[in-house]
Amino acid sequence: MRIFAIVAGGALLLALVVLSFTFVQVRNQQVDLSSDLAYRTNILSDSLAEAVEPALARSDTVASVQKTVDRISANERVAGFAVYDSSPKLLAFSALYQNNPPVSLADIETVMQTNNVKNFYVGTGKTQMYVSIAPLHSAERITGALVLMQHAGYIATAVTDAWIRNLARFLLQLVIFCGVILILIRFVFQKSIRELAELIRVTRRGTKRPLETSGLLKPIHKEISSLVTRAHNAYLNDPTIEKPPKAPLKKFTIGFEVEFFVIDTEGRIVPGADKILSKIAEKTKTHEVTKECAHNLIELGSYPNIEGTDTMKSLLAGLKLLVESASEAGYGILPLGTYPGKFTPEMRSDPRYRVQTKLFGKTRFQIAGRVAGYHCHYALPWGVFDSQKLILKELSDSKNQEYLVNAFNFLIAADPALTTFMQSSPFYQGRHFAKDTRMLVYRGSEELEYPRGLYNSLPTFGSLPAYVHAGADLLSRIRDRNDSWLKSLADIGVKGASFYRSILDTNWTPVKINAHGTFEQRGMDMNRLPVLLAVSLLLQIILRHIQDGNLKVVPHDSAKAEPFAFDKHAKTIRIAPDTHVRKYLQHAAAHEGLENDDIHYYCRRLLSLAKILGGKELDELLRPLTDMLAGRRTTADDILSQARSLGYKDMRKLLPQNIASEIALTHARQMSEDIVSLEKMIEGYEKLTS
Repeated sequence: MRIFAIVAGGALLLALVVLSFTFVQVRNQQVDLSSDLAYRTNILSDSLAEAVEPALARSDTVASVQKTVDRISANERVAGFAVYDSSPKLLAFSALYQNNPPVSLADIETVMQTNNVKNFYVGTGKTQMYVSIAPLHSAERITGALVLMQHAGYIATAVTDAWIRNLARFLLQLVIFCGVILILIRFVFQKSIRELAELIRVTRRGTKRPLETSGLLKPIHKEISSLVTRAHNAYLNDPTIEKPPKAPLKKFTIGFEVEFFVIDTEGRIVPGADKILSKIAEKTKTHEVTKECAHNLIELGSYPNIEGTDTMKSLLAGLKLLVESASEAGYGILPLGTYPGKFTPEMRSDPRYRVQTKLFGKTRFQIAGRVAGYHCHYALPWGVFDSQKLILKELSDSKNQEYLVNAFNFLIAADPALTTFMQSSPFYQGRHFAKDTRMLVYRGSEELEYPRGLYNSLPTFGSLPAYVHAGADLLSRIRDRNDSWLKSLADIGVKGASFYRSILDTNWTPVKINAHGTFEQRGMDMNRLPVLLAVSLLLQIILRHIQDGNLKVVPHDSAKAEPFAFDKHAKTIRIAPDTHVRKYLQHAAAHEGLENDDIHYYCRRLLSLAKILGGKELDELLRPLTDMLAGRRTTADDILSQARSLGYKDMRKLLPQNIASEIALTHARQMSEDIVSLEKMIEGYEKLTS
């Protein structure tokens, strides 16, 4: 009976553990799926609003608006779709929406009156729908509302499947567990317990006779406990033993945004982004290619993924689509931080761009249309970001606060090295005045000694920020910056800013918290794909170890001489003081690049840290950076060499247009070759790590 009681108790304990873990897993899965659905719906709603708002603004006929709705409704992501005018009156709708409208006119009126998006679920189980109601605008006036329905039944299905899988797994484990326990108790433990009982009995009685037991049963319990305690304490106090890291706060995700110039067959800048987007739309309705602030720029994003190489695969698929569509439109795609020659961009007239034109002035805001960057995104730890309000939460968890501060400060410290690795803009408007002219003309600031930069008069919004000391400092800085931006808009007569989704959107500094719930490093030039992949993996490796390994990032004066010093036992990475980073290293990186000995050493130390943490299997993917440091030549240096070989000798003079065109065509052609070579690099890495 005792045996069966022990087995039953063990089975009950196993059941409680399995059910508890299943409950937590299912709850987390449901939260993740719901958050993902809300995020995708918000993105899709914004995109659909851009397609519908022009028709409402032009006061098109109902048939015209309905035609737009029918086209959008063909998207397999959309379960139902409708447009209301400002009456509110149902103006156009999809078939599914007509059969079962999920909203009332009161809901529509509330959304238009408050100018806020309203999201909710309707139905249950497999028929559940996620509904989003968003206001539509023309200029700063609300012209109606958009209702978007998405299938949400898959969430309930996923939850049910998770319960079934885990319960089936539990039953199998229970059978195995009970069988093993019965065997052990019957043939091992009962015999051992009898022998141990006899040992204790004869010892208590003082009988001196040999015991026919195995040596394993001879040590007394107290001695065993003492030995275990001493061994455990020795393990904890031994600095030569590397302890396993604590469980990570959240799965790590990475995402990319890359910007390109559009050039014609002669290597000149052309305002051809819309024509390329039309070609892409003819091929697929699901893509991540979007317009930028100027008609000569186009942007491509990639789906976030836990592995950087998988994200790059997604980016490569988008690049193939973009390059093919551009070729069909008679254009090329240029992956450089600036166009080498001189041109005047044709800026877009969207509300947010009109506001920036008014604030900065038409001439200065054209800088934004003459530069192309690479933005790298890294997921914030779980629980720190409010996906509904699109803002950081008030942080009470010390672990989350510490990671936010560590990662944020590391990205600032790494900026001079990252911008050096990625620099590809030695010319701006045909003039050579730095290795990274994009940094100067975009950031401005006193530290860079370039007063004509876009954000020179508003450095809070575009220059490299200082370190933060606590999570509360970061949140306070975000709020103060947003208040300052809105005040600047009010000073020029702009009331409200409905085109900003979040207070996180009023920030264009090189390192920021993005409204997608990510860290964003946006200070780098666009560059060749192998270099882009290498820099992305470098950041991925270090940030993952800062998070998963609980590494502390410590500003220290000693890091001026030994930057990014890694102490494995203290679990720290030392970074130089932010004044040194912003006032000296940033300036030297932009003007001199790898010609500067301090910058060369700084970049070498950062790459060395990534190799120590990442292991040898990543050496091949990091090779573009290794070779760059060995030759002390960036892409910017290669461009300057090409310009000289084409006859440009006097760097004080304007770069001739024919040389600028040849440089542009060379790098546009290289991108097709880079796509092929990059696929091989990723395949090699996957074979190595499989």
